[in-house]
Amino acid sequence: MSKELTTSPGLAHAAELARNGEYTHAVQMLRELGGRGSTDPVVLDLLARIHAQRGELFDADECWALALRLDPDFAPARAGRQRIAALVARRMRPRTGRVALTAVLTAVVVTGAGVGTLIAETAGPDPAVLAGLDDVQNSQREQAERLDRIDDQLDQTALRKQRTLDNLNTTLAGNPEFIARADADAVVVTFPAGVFRTGVSLSDTGSEALGNLAQRLSSFATDMSITVVGHTVDARVAGSPDYTTNAELGLARATTAAERMSEASGLPLSAFSLSSSGAVNPPFPNTTPDGRARNRTVTVVVRPR
Repeated sequence: MSKELTTSPGLAHAAELARNGEYTHAVQMLRELGGRGSTDPVVLDLLARIHAQRGELFDADECWALALRLDPDFAPARAGRQRIAALVARRMRPRTGRVALTAVLTAVVVTGAGVGTLIAETAGPDPAVLAGLDDVQNSQREQAERLDRIDDQLDQTALRKQRTLDNLNTTLAGNPEFIARADADAVVVTFPAGVFRTGVSLSDTGSEALGNLAQRLSSFATDMSITVVGHTVDARVAGSPDYTTNAELGLARATTAAERMSEASGLPLSAFSLSSSGAVNPPFPNTTPDGRARNRTVTVVVRPR
């Protein structure tokens, strides 16, 4: 025997919200009445109609299926599944033995007469179509589970990178030979004194600072990428056959610094990426002799990976 429409205040309020298009609030009200775990087919029917109105075809069908488990003679749920089955039958085609579904249910409305009625009546459901619909639902659930696993992996990767950044900042802090600062997803290391005397010849203090930095970074070898960026003053390059522009000199300095860091840390030279900014974007102003001396240098950018 089909169950008659209940008239509890909560259900009536949910139906009124749904009629006004306030689906989110209506769903919240229905959750308080048990949601998909409700033992009242009418609650499940209204929840199904809201899903259907939103175009959530599979959720609607599942709610109606739950209602029919409670009451096999519940006419609104049977009619709802029939409508979905008819739409699916018209919209799906075989593809290498599987079913491709493109239907979106828009034929359910919430009316003032009650929790809702279907716009059109259809013939009884085709069991094969309903089975195909269940297959698609299962496939969607599996896909959602895969996406959840991917999200978890991304979260874990982000946490691991942040932990590496924090450890890098702690390890590099408080050394007078270089200055480490956090910059978005990296640690940027600069040197308060220029590390080159001239050309690509390292100063004693510069060589020591690069070696000290490299040794501190060695414990992070598997968790980071290192880019060495060469800098120059804003004067024209002259007197060397090996580099004729500031960009070339900057790259030569990056190479020399990387070689020193490789030697001091035991990391292979391939662990270092090389770059040059030449006289562009220097770490210090190129406006005084002291600033120019300090820009005979490199910047080291360390990123977790």
